[in-house]
Amino acid sequence: MAYEMPGGKRVVHTVSAVEGKSTAQAADRLSLLDNVAPLPLYLRDPKKAAFLAWLPEINAAYIRINRNDDKTLPRDLEEVLRAIDTRSPRYVIVDLRLNGGGNFELTAPFAEALPGRIPQHGKLILILGNETFSAGIISAAILKARVPDRTLIVGERVGDRLQFWSEGGLLTLPNSGLRIHYSDGYHDWAKGYDPGDPRYRSNPRIAEVIARHSAAAGDLEPDIPIALSFADYTKGHDPVLAKILATFGR
Repeated sequence: MAYEMPGGKRVVHTVSAVEGKSTAQAADRLSLLDNVAPLPLYLRDPKKAAFLAWLPEINAAYIRINRNDDKTLPRDLEEVLRAIDTRSPRYVIVDLRLNGGGNFELTAPFAEALPGRIPQHGKLILILGNETFSAGIISAAILKARVPDRTLIVGERVGDRLQFWSEGGLLTLPNSGLRIHYSDGYHDWAKGYDPGDPRYRSNPRIAEVIARHSAAAGDLEPDIPIALSFADYTKGHDPVLAKILATFGR
């Protein structure tokens, strides 16, 4: 890898691959922020798969879902819904920018139920980014499709298309002995489930689940594009949430 330093000097580093399973999570982002307090909401309590905070200055609920691999998610998100029913916020912010995916069935019921809590004079605000993948994309698509006229997307483009392959498993190649992962579950969250599309036949179980939660989001392009820079990160500044507060705090 080649880097250009602030003074213009170019530095080259060799990065070696290490065999093993990736366990990267949001908590791994905190090593440079020892002197930052308080942490921005998108990094606060990073081990929580679902995080809820209130923003009284704009009468909003902030919900962050970093990953879809925690079996407590359905229970935690039910508690979030109960809290929203009690507080009745005007705006609901769902931050999925660090959600790299997992089991979308853990969050699909929440994504279907939440839009019904958005008041007619309120908005659902989705924070997305280029690290939003797979189940994160699906959650965003379901949320937007339920209230498209009251959804505002802030941040960056998601990391994948809304039509993609996932699920699958591992197989061993007969000659080389290498193990590879294959994907056999087709998704289309732009147009929604089409029972006549033969691509869904490769994984009937996941096709049945997709059909149950089908959503046609069209696209997830940001209405207000804002990138999170490294400088923002090291300062503990969240320009995305700052823009939302400035927009709706008038």
